[in-house]
Amino acid sequence: MLAVLCLGSAISPFSPVDAGAQWLPSRVDSLAIDLSSRLVWRAFDRGRGLSARSQLSVALWGFSVDASGRNNLTLEAENWFPVTDRSSRRFYDQTRGALRYGRCIVACDRTAWSRQGVLSLEVAEYYRPHHSIETATELLASVGGEWQVEQIGQRQFGGLFYPYVLAAWQPNSRERTYAQTGIGTQTPSIHGLYAFIGANVAASDYRTRTGVKRDFGYHSWGGSAAVTGEVPLKGFRRLAIRLHASGNKLRGSLGRSSIEHGVFVKIY
Repeated sequence: MLAVLCLGSAISPFSPVDAGAQWLPSRVDSLAIDLSSRLVWRAFDRGRGLSARSQLSVALWGFSVDASGRNNLTLEAENWFPVTDRSSRRFYDQTRGALRYGRCIVACDRTAWSRQGVLSLEVAEYYRPHHSIETATELLASVGGEWQVEQIGQRQFGGLFYPYVLAAWQPNSRERTYAQTGIGTQTPSIHGLYAFIGANVAASDYRTRTGVKRDFGYHSWGGSAAVTGEVPLKGFRRLAIRLHASGNKLRGSLGRSSIEHGVFVKIY
């Protein structure tokens, strides 16, 4: 799970950068690219080698849920592209387009950050140019938020957690259902730097061997860690650069572990 981006401290050594924001249209919520050591999608390991994942989010209505906690409607595009070993991995090229509606459901006035929840609904279309099934439609719903724990029993405890649960369903596929839940925690921002660590577990009816159908059940578990630094940009935008690593353990006949690491860059 990606770390929730937060504002840098007032004493950040980073000064506003006069680039990267003026050319970005105001309707663009965010623009990002992730370069990773291997391509992993829902714990399925698509092979070692440099892979790129690009993301674009365009605001259609309202404000970004990540920035304001209120209602919004966005058009999102995402692409997975194995950069190296193309001859053997181009099969995993994948593009996803989605219409996403986000609605704050808890602590929407931003005065009670101890609990905030956001409901997200998506209708997505996948395009796989080298796959036997070129297109697939998916419906996805998720609930996530921030949860600040100030004490456990009688003991004071300051912790900020990010729990979430999501469910995805492909109505025209033999492998229709995927669900995941997880939780992460993040350190306070110090000079514009902060760290994140999280864990997740997933269930699905996806096959792990060709031709073997299965009922809905345990799919995988995994964990992730990241360190992020932020730079303010001119034009009320920010640049986030994240070094990340994650590991997954897939069940069944392909149940080997996969570990990937990389760098994620985002303007939002």
